[in-house]
Amino acid sequence: MFLLGFGIILILLMFTLVLKEILYKATGELSMVVVLAMIFGDGLITGLWYYGLTDVFPNEQSIKYGIGFAFMTISFIRAIYFYLNPKPELQ
Repeated sequence: MFLLGFGIILILLMFTLVLKEILYKATGELSMVVVLAMIFGDGLITGLWYYGLTDVFPNEQSIKYGIGFAFMTISFIRAIYFYLNPKPELQ
């Protein structure tokens, strides 16, 4: 069940790549809108993933641990990636 919860990392990674492309094309204040979309999109995707899995599998605690670990991992990956690869105009 932990791995099913952790499986959300693949979806969040694809969501990050899509928003990265939008962010690199965005200008000015639109960059903050992309960050806001990332925050709300993560919550929406995770909510759908959690409620979809808990309907099928009864072991709720290990699914929560998997989702939490996936969030921790994807946040770490995003922080490192966007630190090492800033927007081209900020370099």
